[in-house]
Amino acid sequence: MKFVFPLCLLALSFQGAKSKNLRGFSDETCTAVLVNVNKGFDDDLNPLGEDQYLACEKPNGKSYKVKSADKDFLNKNFNNGKWKSGETTLNFGSDAKIDESTGEITSSWTPGLAKKNNPNKQKNKQSRNLAVVEGDKSVLVVRVVATNASTSASEGDLSNSVFGNGVDPLNLSSQYSACSHDKLTLNKAADRTGTSTNISNGVVTITVGYSTSYGDTVMNNAVISELMTQFGVTNPNQLADHVMFCLPPGTTGGAYAYVNHWLSVYNDNYCKSVTMQMHEIGHNLNLAHSGDNTCSSSPECTYGDQSGLYAARHKTLSASGTRKYTGNLAPILDDPDDTAGAPMILKIETGTDRDYYINFNRKAGFNSDTFEGANQVMIVEGGEGNVYGESKLQTNGKLSAGGTWSTVVGGETVTVTVNDINISGNGFADVEVCFGSCSTATTLELNDLDLVAIEKTGTTSGKAEVHVVSKAGNYQTLSLPTEIALSPETNNLWKFLLAPNNDLYTIEKSQTGSGKTEVHVLTKASNYSRFGLQTGTALFETDDTWEFLLAPDTLDIYAIRKSETGTNKTEVHILTRSSNFRRFGLQTGTALEETNADWAFAIAPSNNDVYAIKKAQTGSGSTEIHVLTRSSNFRSFGLRTGTALPETNADWEFAIV
Repeated sequence: MKFVFPLCLLALSFQGAKSKNLRGFSDETCTAVLVNVNKGFDDDLNPLGEDQYLACEKPNGKSYKVKSADKDFLNKNFNNGKWKSGETTLNFGSDAKIDESTGEITSSWTPGLAKKNNPNKQKNKQSRNLAVVEGDKSVLVVRVVATNASTSASEGDLSNSVFGNGVDPLNLSSQYSACSHDKLTLNKAADRTGTSTNISNGVVTITVGYSTSYGDTVMNNAVISELMTQFGVTNPNQLADHVMFCLPPGTTGGAYAYVNHWLSVYNDNYCKSVTMQMHEIGHNLNLAHSGDNTCSSSPECTYGDQSGLYAARHKTLSASGTRKYTGNLAPILDDPDDTAGAPMILKIETGTDRDYYINFNRKAGFNSDTFEGANQVMIVEGGEGNVYGESKLQTNGKLSAGGTWSTVVGGETVTVTVNDINISGNGFADVEVCFGSCSTATTLELNDLDLVAIEKTGTTSGKAEVHVVSKAGNYQTLSLPTEIALSPETNNLWKFLLAPNNDLYTIEKSQTGSGKTEVHVLTKASNYSRFGLQTGTALFETDDTWEFLLAPDTLDIYAIRKSETGTNKTEVHILTRSSNFRRFGLQTGTALEETNADWAFAIAPSNNDVYAIKKAQTGSGSTEIHVLTRSSNFRSFGLRTGTALPETNADWEFAIV
């Protein structure tokens, strides 16, 4: 997306300062960079809060605090504003000066903001867009030695905490690989020989001539100068995509990172904290905060999906579009590219620049260190992700099973209900999100030998509908139609199968979102308004040459391929319920030749034999039954016979009871 920034200048108020260490900064410009500060944790691991300031960065990477840019200014212009950290020029007047002793910039003129103009952006590494969360990126860890103290951890310890090296299984590199589902890889910076120190195993030790009392800004600039001197570069970002400064104790508190940038800074042992590392590198990647630190080690949970990793499993609801979603919400642990799975993020479109996002914060795998909102459905408010902006966890927006949350969008109530939470394996949340009323029809009653009819198209509701003809009423009593959670109406690309527990298995054969034959299980308990499962199967998209049967005991799906087979026989492909139909239990040619539209198929409830019923063009002149036995894997017939029924046609359907 292109951003067009007006070339206007925005005034910054400034309170003057005096110092003996001022140097001229006349008519110079610098890059405006947001710095997000994490103050760390107390002894009981309670977060100490966060802060933010604006830095003025020179081309060599050195930066200075612009204290006049208060929180209101940052919120208006950078947080949810049009100006972008790392891509905005900060202009100062002729009397601007830098105080090297404090790392601050002063001027009586009002500095302004303008779009950064860099015609060599594609060639200049300094201007590269770090906000790309895919591919390979290099990381350099800098261990700092001051005149009065040094970083506590050794080079080896720091390398292990960031890269693992087969020693530390929980490290920055492994966690970002897991969170991005191997789309983002953080590698060690290349080994390099300096004048008196070397980069080795992704780490270098830099000695500076300052004590910790000078503070972190002065210390950072001294480290930058020494890195340039040691390795003959004009900016440390020429050494790696991400550079982590590990400062001696007492230099600063907590950790912080420059947004959409290469630098992050840590106070001593925080440099070994995977939680801190991931949080700060996330800011380098241009990710803003989401919620209230609901995850400790997952950038997708801490920052929300500003990265766009989950775009393929992202469903949007709106007043004028899809108004209701009922079904599973997959956790962030799932593969975001598996389009056959349930959505991982639900978006409530408000028609404004602030929308609502819903995800399931499963506490497992790479997200196992989650300490708040664990195994709950989370609702946050955030922007579109086109600009840097924080998102906010909603009040009462952490839902367990049975929980509800609502808001008003365009004068209409939107309700989120969590029906159930399953934490087996990756788990899922069963949710319902709807604009307006979420009410369903009176519970549909089904009894033995009732006739269930599915109206696939031409319905009043615009959805497929269930009609029940009652056995108790001698099949003269018809229930009111019950719409089911399939929209729009269905057609001959769909097959409907009723399970013994009266759940409705709907098979979508082609034109699916996953590119596979899909199974959508509508639960009887929800009056067919919710899905118990929605998934792509192990089977490619199918057509009219395929029939589908449901084994009543195992709930496996028998996919019968009648013609155009590889074996030149009618084939049986069994999709197992235990694998959620992602694997085959059997794929085989049968004893039966290829078949066509004259054939129908049914399954015997007692033994899962497949009954192949030939309706017309038979040798016997009657409708015939050919029984393929399950015990022989359908390679043998248990029975082949004509029946008392004359030849039949497409107007006839058959079932085995």
